[in-house]
Amino acid sequence: ASRRQYVRGTIPTEMGRLSKLRLLDLSSCPSMHGTLPTELGRLSALRYLMIAHGPFKGTIPSSIFHLTGLEKLHLTKNSLVGTLPNIIRTTNLKEFMISRNDISGTLPTQVGRLTALENFEGYGNAFTGTLPTEIGKCHSLRRIDMFNNKMVGTLPTEIAAMGKLQIFHIKQNQVTGTIPSDIGDLPQLSWFDVSDNKIHGTVPDSFAKSRTLKDLRIADNMIHDPLPHGLCENMNMNGGATQYGGCAGVSCPLGTYADLGFAMEQDEGCKTCPEGESTLYLGATKCRTFSKYDILSMFYDVMEGETWPFVYQSTWQNESVPICNWHGIRCDEDDEIIGINFPFSDGEGNMFM
Repeated sequence: ASRRQYVRGTIPTEMGRLSKLRLLDLSSCPSMHGTLPTELGRLSALRYLMIAHGPFKGTIPSSIFHLTGLEKLHLTKNSLVGTLPNIIRTTNLKEFMISRNDISGTLPTQVGRLTALENFEGYGNAFTGTLPTEIGKCHSLRRIDMFNNKMVGTLPTEIAAMGKLQIFHIKQNQVTGTIPSDIGDLPQLSWFDVSDNKIHGTVPDSFAKSRTLKDLRIADNMIHDPLPHGLCENMNMNGGATQYGGCAGVSCPLGTYADLGFAMEQDEGCKTCPEGESTLYLGATKCRTFSKYDILSMFYDVMEGETWPFVYQSTWQNESVPICNWHGIRCDEDDEIIGINFPFSDGEGNMFM
């Protein structure tokens, strides 16, 4: 049995007096308790701080982020709360792992100062806000894992400047917008997972040209055809699913579904939706019945409604405006849609597509 189980009590504040301490590892000590003392920020010689898989509560002391020599901060799977500080001076940090806590708030813009950072794991928390554009300055970063948070906003185009990035995992958030067109050009990208968000548009052609990409997960978004043909011919994609599923090995087509949104096995690929149900977008994990609002919302997305003149797009997807009053929609006396006029006319003979 590990001797760590016999380590008990709290972390003493006197620990901060060990001015030459380089390594502190209190991971997997189930009999310890309490909070992380602010005095840990006095350990100016500290290089490795590992207090993971423990029962520690409270916030992460901001003083820790003033340890300029710190290279590894591993606080995964505790019961930590609060937010990250706005001032970060740990510019030599290479591994920053705080996953499976209950940390909230936004990622501070000063994350861009972590130019030595190689691995950032913040999954399983309650982060909100957007992924800051400053993260593009982390040119050493190989892994970003923000799976299962509450992040919103769009994916910053600056990600495409992170030449060493291998893994980008932001599944189960509320990210919107489109996938930046040149992320697939990253020379070492192997795993890109944005499934279960609110991303719309298409998969950029750059992903089809990648020689390193092995996993592309886009399920449960608002992504539509066409898929880049080269993706369907990448025999290494998604565990080799494309070898027998073709494009379905990348993403299930409309009217079909699978547990992960793509055909995983040769004998059980994407399944056809039950009668009366369907899907609106690629990569569905389940089928359902759809309202007129759902169907027209897909039409709006596919036809790039965000680029329409405001006077036209203002009525679409506006829950305060009845669907039959959306520009270009014609209904009968029972409010059933009988026509969609597209291109739209402004009533003065001017048309647009």
